[in-house]
Amino acid sequence: MTKYIDFFEKNFDVGLMVLIFLKTFIIMGNVSQDPSFFSNLDSLSNLLLLALLLIKRWTPLELGVLLVATPMLVLTHYLAKDGALLWSFLIIMLVIGVPKKKVLISYLTAAVAKNAMTFILSFFGLYHPFTQLKPGTDIVRYNFGFAHANTLHMFCFVMVACYLVIRQDQIKKYELVILLLLNFLLFYYSFSRTATMLIVLLIAISFVLTFNPFKINQYMKKIMKYAIIITFAGAFLVMILSFAYHLTPNNLIELFNRLLSRRIEQANWYFTENGLSLMGQYIPEIFVKESMQFVLDNGYMRVLIQFGFIPFILLMTGLILTSKRLYEASSYYELSMLCVSLIFFILENYLGFIFINISLVYISVIFEARRIQTYSMIELPFKREKIKELFIR
Repeated sequence: MTKYIDFFEKNFDVGLMVLIFLKTFIIMGNVSQDPSFFSNLDSLSNLLLLALLLIKRWTPLELGVLLVATPMLVLTHYLAKDGALLWSFLIIMLVIGVPKKKVLISYLTAAVAKNAMTFILSFFGLYHPFTQLKPGTDIVRYNFGFAHANTLHMFCFVMVACYLVIRQDQIKKYELVILLLLNFLLFYYSFSRTATMLIVLLIAISFVLTFNPFKINQYMKKIMKYAIIITFAGAFLVMILSFAYHLTPNNLIELFNRLLSRRIEQANWYFTENGLSLMGQYIPEIFVKESMQFVLDNGYMRVLIQFGFIPFILLMTGLILTSKRLYEASSYYELSMLCVSLIFFILENYLGFIFINISLVYISVIFEARRIQTYSMIELPFKREKIKELFIR
């Protein structure tokens, strides 16, 4: 039996890449068009996930975190009727000790394949909708088969972020130009301002880090130390304004609200309607009211209101520690991906879902300082002496 266990442990990375591919392929694009196909694919990926959790070699600390946090997030999943944080946590734990470029390559491959499939099937009229009107205007926005005109451009953002981190200092100038042109071409059809601007920012950072124009590379790296602090400060400021919006009319807050396309007002509506909880609560719909104008398009507020105070604090702590580790390791491309993603999800609501916010995989670096004396859960019953090592030092 142990030889089979050894075989699967040696091929753990392959199984993990397949899992990342399957889950990303399921999530991206228009799942609602083929519900039975994607449901079967999801069941297969869940079995693979369970197998990987058993095969993965854990340190005692990691195993303890897994056994404590998993039931807590299962409870949050039950209360919120949304498994985003549970899935994110399990994938973060599985990628501990695994080269992150391999994870990003698997993710990017699946994202490109699925989004291309959605676009092509929509073009031939098999996936709907193809276009939509921007609310309150006559502006036609192209969905290309995705749930919303912003959705494809959001997926484009995460794909560009992955590509830039994978290529890093090997990237060529013509690649950056092509990415810019594709970004502006997509904006022409989608009118998605947030994703367009932040893709430009990612490309600009990558250009500076790789080509060092005017010898400002060293200054960019110093700025990154404070960029993550400024990003969190901005995110928390928006949250504070969201809490205070209904308390008193204020021209300055209203100015911020309009700049953020009413996101402060909308987040405040969800807060006053639902309040806060410790471990999560069910929010029936993302869109509310007949006008469909209210949506919880702030990832921080969504995690806090939907998933609860305790999971929110744990996620924020993890992200802060991750940014510190990445800066100390001089992982500037990865840090820029994390930082810009944190800006992006001030304005979109998928902050806590790893198959859209793939930058969450870097939280796993918190556990990677010392990985000695690792054990897989499947080997312990066959090597009973290993159980003692978990408790005896």
